[in-house]
Amino acid sequence: MSKVATVMESPRFLSDIFPEHAADGRLHQAIGSPPGLVISTDAGKGIDYVVTQVFKNGVEHRECMRHLVANFQKWFRGEAFEKHLWPACRAFQKHMFEEHYNLMYEACPEAMKWIHENHKHLWTRHLFSEASKCDYVTNNIAETFNNWIRDEKSLPLVDLMDRIKAIMYGQNVLEKKNCQKA
Repeated sequence: MSKVATVMESPRFLSDIFPEHAADGRLHQAIGSPPGLVISTDAGKGIDYVVTQVFKNGVEHRECMRHLVANFQKWFRGEAFEKHLWPACRAFQKHMFEEHYNLMYEACPEAMKWIHENHKHLWTRHLFSEASKCDYVTNNIAETFNNWIRDEKSLPLVDLMDRIKAIMYGQNVLEKKNCQKA
């Protein structure tokens, strides 16, 4: 069975929660490295450092396309990128990726060089391992969860977990009430 770990938005989230564990290997011990494990992060340098320090043995490190596009658009814009950046990302086959990529390269070689220099992790489906059985190109699930607990993120870990439990309980009660109305 494959697993996907989508890391929350904060670039130092893992090291903030487990500062003493990241360096000594206990974070890796807690999560493990099962075959097909995928870590999907934003483009933050802090989280990149933690992932590369903790997971040194073959974990597939993907980059959220939404974050890549946001960073990319700070420097480059144009019709070629609007038409071809997302399709290149979503291409399952190398030749389809190359078709979109080459059109962007023809429009602006500097832009594609910038992507290679600044976004070194996997961001296109044709490079994803088949072991993970997950083809998400964004980390929207974690972004949604992160937004859901944004006011609680500063709590100590145990208190944070208790608060998440209370929020989920409240959601379940609300869903039960809505189902009874229907």
